[in-house]
Amino acid sequence: MDAEIKRKYQEKVDNMRWSFSRINSFQSGCKFCWFQNYIIKERGEGNAFSEYGSLMHDILERYFKGELLPFELESEFTDGFIENVGDFPPNKFVDLRENYFNQGIKYLKEFDGYPDYEILEIEPEILINVGGYDFIGYIDLLVKNKNNGKIIVIDHKSKAKFKSKEELREYAHQLYLYAIWVYEKYGEYPSLLKFNMFRKQTEKTIIFKESELEKSKKWMLDSIAEIRECEQFPVTSDEFFGTELCNNRDHILHELGEVYTLEELWED
Repeated sequence: MDAEIKRKYQEKVDNMRWSFSRINSFQSGCKFCWFQNYIIKERGEGNAFSEYGSLMHDILERYFKGELLPFELESEFTDGFIENVGDFPPNKFVDLRENYFNQGIKYLKEFDGYPDYEILEIEPEILINVGGYDFIGYIDLLVKNKNNGKIIVIDHKSKAKFKSKEELREYAHQLYLYAIWVYEKYGEYPSLLKFNMFRKQTEKTIIFKESELEKSKKWMLDSIAEIRECEQFPVTSDEFFGTELCNNRDHILHELGEVYTLEELWED
């Protein structure tokens, strides 16, 4: 391993401002794409799934900010879907484009705007420091239960469900880390962390535990340490992820299962 390349790489890692997606994409995505995104700064392209999620996030944000009225939500979603959401991959069981559109319309038809909650913050930028590393993020919605005064962090998710308890724990790290900012600003931790799974009109709720917060801090610091020492960046071997979801799926070097070293990918 070229010591100078490793030093320069670690210097870039040490100067990063971290986020959940930046860490999670290394841990559960495609390490080659992670390198292209965050070291080379080649962002690649999005996909229909991420465009769909961004559309719904934008609509909900504008609704809670008072920029959209309830009767405008469906038409805003329809127009945005046609204009901004690209082609979904083929699926032998269902037309994904039709399915995602219908699920979005159904959610907005039944959306009640959380009448039992007082809205505290809408998409606030959070910046915290964990173990000497800056961490940035945006809370989709921070609310207070009108009945008991407890604070709740809400995160909008386009996923239909979490595949396993392990996947839920992975995503919960994001909201646990956000809870640090909540404590710094409001003097108390949220009582609940809630995923709004809007496609299926369901919610996944986690009772906040300080012991789990410590695990999330450890996850963040252990992940950064792993990234800092990484010398191999394999392309994912997951065919669907690699061909449909990776931002750099069209990169000339993107070949499923191929392993590249830091020296091979490094650009001065």
